[in-house]
Amino acid sequence: MNIVTLQDLLEDEDQILFLHRGGEKVRGLVSTFFNCRLPLESTSGKTRIKAIAFKSKTSSSEKILVGLYWNALYGKNFKVYHWFSLFRVFLRTLNKDKVSEAHLAILMILSAQAGATRYQSKMKPVRSLLIRAYGEKTGQELCDKLKESLPFRLPQKGPDLEELLQVTESFIDQKAPRIPNRIGVGYKDQGSLPEIGSTPETLSNPLFVEKEDIFELCLRQVRGKYHEVLKQV
Repeated sequence: MNIVTLQDLLEDEDQILFLHRGGEKVRGLVSTFFNCRLPLESTSGKTRIKAIAFKSKTSSSEKILVGLYWNALYGKNFKVYHWFSLFRVFLRTLNKDKVSEAHLAILMILSAQAGATRYQSKMKPVRSLLIRAYGEKTGQELCDKLKESLPFRLPQKGPDLEELLQVTESFIDQKAPRIPNRIGVGYKDQGSLPEIGSTPETLSNPLFVEKEDIFELCLRQVRGKYHEVLKQV
């Protein structure tokens, strides 16, 4: 089993997001939080970078989050870029609670079975992956427990994510090319999910150290509960 640390998951932009504020709750996010751009290639040595742009189509962050959670658990149209949106939420709201544990479990279960993907590729829902790994009864029970740990009650019918988030192709213009500081592009390459990326300044930040401890605890709990579906992680 590979050892995963919090710094393994972070690109430079994620570190800024992660250290912006500590202890924020999922319910406290505003809809504009989902307005962002996702680089699709290395940001090093370039002034213009291919990207996809996210824009919220509703003023209700709850509607967006319910849509993301429902489609991650049950939907057939949850895509890699939706995974990225949930990953950003996890970074901003990581706490020592059941919500963060459920959130990380969803992210890990989805990515463990994703293989090589492009940003617009569809991902199999968590419920299907759990049932395949544990059987119908146990898989459904585990999925129900995840749903109950989330901060919002999920509806019977899944929200249409296209009505909640607008996703378009875009570019990111940098004033000066970024100097490469490591090998590898990380999950912002269209062919993979998070890989290694961190800086010495981040690692020495007290808030980062505190959050890393919380992450490692959360990671151990998730791996213990969902071992069968996470064998490859």
